[in-house]
Amino acid sequence: MLTFGFAGFRHGHIFSLYERVKNCPETRIAGAFEADGAAKKAAEEAGVVFNFSSYEAMLADAAVDVIAVGGAYGDRAEVVKKAIAAGKHVISDKPFCISLRELDEIEALLKPHKTVLGCMFDLRTSPNLYTAAKLIKEGAIGEVSGIQFNGMHPLNYGTRPGWYFEPGMHGGTINDIAIHLFDLLPVLTGHKVGKLLAARGGNINFPQEPHFSNAGVLMLELDNGACVNGDVSYFAPSFAAPSYWRFTIGGSKGMIEFNYAAPGVLLMRQGCDPETVAAETAPSDYFDAFLSEVGGRSASPCTAENLRTARLALTMQSMADRA
Repeated sequence: MLTFGFAGFRHGHIFSLYERVKNCPETRIAGAFEADGAAKKAAEEAGVVFNFSSYEAMLADAAVDVIAVGGAYGDRAEVVKKAIAAGKHVISDKPFCISLRELDEIEALLKPHKTVLGCMFDLRTSPNLYTAAKLIKEGAIGEVSGIQFNGMHPLNYGTRPGWYFEPGMHGGTINDIAIHLFDLLPVLTGHKVGKLLAARGGNINFPQEPHFSNAGVLMLELDNGACVNGDVSYFAPSFAAPSYWRFTIGGSKGMIEFNYAAPGVLLMRQGCDPETVAAETAPSDYFDAFLSEVGGRSASPCTAENLRTARLALTMQSMADRA
């Protein structure tokens, strides 16, 4: 049985992993640590048990096999590096670092310590995306020719954690949100990312935090020449917007369209009436893959894929920062 220690509860995503570990028969929770008083209080109210006096105490506990990371983005790389150096496996909310320098340091540590680095890439196995990937693999639209996506998110300014807007803590909207795109594209299309073509960030109509980049648009090419372009800016009014993670995928024989929440995938094939294909539930996800890799079995996403995904996102974020 794998034993987890939770380090950081400053982003809401980590709570879903906490529940997953707590309810999995193959895992148990040794405890948690959070240095920020307000974040710790909120987590305690949500049922998290804190019984480590420091992160160092958690790392020193020989019973802890895995460190789960959910702190502020700008703090995560140091938490991850210390865990790897202590011989612990790591599973983190995305992103697990905010610079290419940090990524290089993490990758260098992983090699001699032979630990697993997991990441909470849940979008790739959401029902509509899983179903669209299955249809594409079956040849329903032929060869993928181009993808248009809208990943605009709500910023929820005023309720989002304050550290988002502290200089050096967020790391960029493309690395924050579009990292999901780099993870799911090979799964969705069967093709790797070929070229990173263009990216732009910036502060658009958000004078409250003038240094914060709330914009993120990007264009890239798959290894078959298909162009992918879209927007992950913090411009949406809510997660209920119908454009939330909307994909239009054109192929040599048809087209697929879907978004995150609407029921089913719209399939349009040449010479056929449009049809809505019911969404299917994926048989496994990032957590199952993590457990498999720790157990020495093949898995996707795996450590190598997570590192590659992070490098693509950070490289494109750097392109946006320079634009």
